[in-house]
Amino acid sequence: MLNSRILSLEEAAASIPDKSVITMGGFGVFLQPMAMVREMIRQGKKDISLLSVGEAYAGDLLIGGGCVKRIALSSFGFEAVTGRARNFCKAVEQGKVEVEDYSHFSMASRLMAGAMGLPFAAVNSLRGSDLLEKIVYEKKFEKMKSPFSGEEVILLPSANPEIAIIQAQRADSEGNIQVFGPTISIEQQAKASKRVIAIVEEIVPRSTIQSTPSATLLPSLFVDTLVVLPYSAHPMSSYGYYDYDLEHIYTYTNASKTPETWKKYLDEYVYGPSDHFDYLKRIGGLRKIMKLRADPLLGY
Repeated sequence: MLNSRILSLEEAAASIPDKSVITMGGFGVFLQPMAMVREMIRQGKKDISLLSVGEAYAGDLLIGGGCVKRIALSSFGFEAVTGRARNFCKAVEQGKVEVEDYSHFSMASRLMAGAMGLPFAAVNSLRGSDLLEKIVYEKKFEKMKSPFSGEEVILLPSANPEIAIIQAQRADSEGNIQVFGPTISIEQQAKASKRVIAIVEEIVPRSTIQSTPSATLLPSLFVDTLVVLPYSAHPMSSYGYYDYDLEHIYTYTNASKTPETWKKYLDEYVYGPSDHFDYLKRIGGLRKIMKLRADPLLGY
């Protein structure tokens, strides 16, 4: 029997209030909660504050859907594909989104401190940059001398998002979450947050979870809501299940060049589909899905 924490995508998105402070798992083209972002846009979420480690595609789409007011981030680019995350860049340039900039390590350290129940993290990674000089909307740091060595260190406030939205490969019906491949900062994001929504490709028997305990990144006690939805990271990848869809990524990035083409993209792939499975039909259906499916031996 399925646990009551299992909700539909629509129900889980509806549980995210406007003005929430959220963090989303994933990095680069790996394990980003894209289906959840599309549903949040469809439901018209507003004034979201985003604590970001590297989920640039999910964040850029959420910004392009008009859902984000503030973002504290450690990187926001599409790397080898187009470089700039255009929706993000345009929103910043037009003053629609407030930005507080960190390094990857410093943002991950803030989440680690939050996960450990500590008030701050001590780092050195911001030295030598101007990130300490540019403060936008929060008290960003303090300097202090170590009581042990006398060395000056940077103290950053811990991060405790209201909601973590995590993409993973599989779970059992109780919500024990398994992640294969790079785990990025998913564990720290989830444990630092007050509530966790996990989206997985499939539900497997508890015996399957128990047979590979090293892959269980989040025991069920950390997971409040579970959504089961295959291909829900598309066009990003889910190691062991499917590859990223480079063709659709270029469709997305080309569409973000102008307001007119971006509106057409939203109409076709976000507002137009009746549900996630209708979205999959629009991106190429079974033929595209089979092309992206991972080799069961290689994982890619």
